[in-house]
Amino acid sequence: MYNKPGKEFDREIFKNPTNEYAVSYSWNWNAPISKEGIIERLDGFAEAGIKCLYILPMPKDFRPERLRTFMDPEYLTPEFFELVSFALREAKKRGILAWVYDEGGWPSGGACGATIRQNPDAILYKPAAREITLECDERFVPEEGFIALFDGKRRLPDDYITTRKRTLTAYYLVPEYYENNRIDGTSETAVDTFIENTYEGYKKAIGDMFGEDMPLFFTDEPGLLRETCAKGIFDKFIKEYGYDLRDYIYVIPNEGDEAITEDEIRARIDWATLTGKLFRKNTYEKLENWCEKNGVYFSGHLDLDNRPWGAVAKGYFSHIDILRHFHVPGIDVIWEQIRYPRGEGAVDDETRGFGFFPRLAPSAARVEGRNVTLTETFSIYGDGVTPDEIKYALNYQAVRGINCFNILGLPYGKSRCSALMMRPAFCPEKPGFFNLKHINEYYERLSYLLRLGYAEGDTALYHPCADFAGGNE
Repeated sequence: MYNKPGKEFDREIFKNPTNEYAVSYSWNWNAPISKEGIIERLDGFAEAGIKCLYILPMPKDFRPERLRTFMDPEYLTPEFFELVSFALREAKKRGILAWVYDEGGWPSGGACGATIRQNPDAILYKPAAREITLECDERFVPEEGFIALFDGKRRLPDDYITTRKRTLTAYYLVPEYYENNRIDGTSETAVDTFIENTYEGYKKAIGDMFGEDMPLFFTDEPGLLRETCAKGIFDKFIKEYGYDLRDYIYVIPNEGDEAITEDEIRARIDWATLTGKLFRKNTYEKLENWCEKNGVYFSGHLDLDNRPWGAVAKGYFSHIDILRHFHVPGIDVIWEQIRYPRGEGAVDDETRGFGFFPRLAPSAARVEGRNVTLTETFSIYGDGVTPDEIKYALNYQAVRGINCFNILGLPYGKSRCSALMMRPAFCPEKPGFFNLKHINEYYERLSYLLRLGYAEGDTALYHPCADFAGGNE
């Protein structure tokens, strides 16, 4: 459905596009859910010409301190999956195609805390420096998590004995708990735990709909911390590059050092490259393979794709390398990365440095011989967004190769924090909601047109990931 090769123009499909070309909407489950409420809301969606959606669960323990939500039943319980199955089947009755979003909140991977609770290997670790003062003739005694001991940039033996009182720097691996959903995707087992909780749970609940009725899993920006030290990376690093990363561990937690040697730059680049390789293998390849095995497409987007250095900051090393594992690669445009130009002298997105990034997903798709690319757009644009602004942001992406449009969002609950923070909120109570039908029809046809034809020319997009990894230069 989403990976057909280019075709010739068909007037009938252009007049009445099938649901594979429909604008998809995220349906935010941010309040207590009932079968009656599901039916009521789906009726309104159908009347507004919404033909594709996915449920974005927002459990109570997603971000309780920052974004209070009130979804009930609890995420991943039998009652939750029963309501998801009911919603998807009711959507089908109304001619609405359903996707599955693979997380409770975002980013994907944590299963809203279940992954880390069940698998300690999913905990992220990063290097941290501690100053150690030793008396004369005192032996250094490493504690748990020890990496290496340094005098300035000179590495000392792990059992170093001082000849005088001095202060040294010891580096340790320390856990970094970043909300419920940020996990170490370089771990060989963490994503297996995530898949068991989420992908397998959805398969059990709605497996008979996989394929035509539920064609796609959507993953939302799994990423690492910039300083993540992958599980077993020191032994893997020696095997891969022939030298010891621990000799240069002091360059990993820092950015933009002025006095940095070529060897230190090389160590940073090699560390970032290997981290990205392990992340691709243990997260994205696994998700891609699961989807292929179960007859559905793998889609979604990465984090910080609007920043040239974003791939290094999130542990990907290269956005494009990761996106090549998506059957439908996507980009993230929810934070006004593309703004409607206002007034004389307005700074456009090319000048601001954001203009390149819609090309990332089409570039990845082109390399793999695929022709469908996705955008997740709006969510934090505000309720004042107009049809002209909607068209500007989406058309800006369309002419750069995006041809599958996902708009946020449809709130289930229309009050309290999450409904107020995630705007625009499209619902029948908002003026113009039923005029969405015209925008939806426009983008169905545009999506159809942009998937026609065949790629004839090859153009290279150079993305200097190693330069950014070496020091953001």
